[in-house]
Amino acid sequence: MKKDKSPKEIETTNGEHLPPAKEFNEFLKCLEIQDVCLRAERSVAYAVPGQIEPKHSLTSLDFEYDWVLQGEDRKLIAQVTGAFVAKNKESLAPEVELKATYFITYAILPGTKLPDNDIADLFVRLNAIFHAVPYFREYFHSSLARLRFPVFTLPLLKPGEGIVAKRTSQEPR
Repeated sequence: MKKDKSPKEIETTNGEHLPPAKEFNEFLKCLEIQDVCLRAERSVAYAVPGQIEPKHSLTSLDFEYDWVLQGEDRKLIAQVTGAFVAKNKESLAPEVELKATYFITYAILPGTKLPDNDIADLFVRLNAIFHAVPYFREYFHSSLARLRFPVFTLPLLKPGEGIVAKRTSQEPR
């Protein structure tokens, strides 16, 4: 059964309903990044350093996101978690796992309208993850080096190229 779209929504080719571009673009003009902060991290090495090679490993990079709008402070706080896993191609045994969570604080300029939930969610899903990626790349690179593992080159993320991010809950912790 197809969802009826409201007059203010647009439908993408995959059937997703998005807020109109005009409202979304107006919201983008009202934001400034205030802070990017590492909130949690975890690194686990299962294999012995020196015994794995990137060309013999399968890797995955997944993202989760969440956000909260603090209307009284005019802030949008995005929580973005990235998880990197390297597994042995033959046995599929995990070799190394890295996970980091960043909070990105955006100021919403005074005198502008606060976004509705659909626009805030779309912004975090499409933009906050890209804002956090350089921090993830640095964290993963330095963590692998400290674990004495070969450094895997993480793929560059490009808009519209297969970023799958799922929302975790209603409010960053």
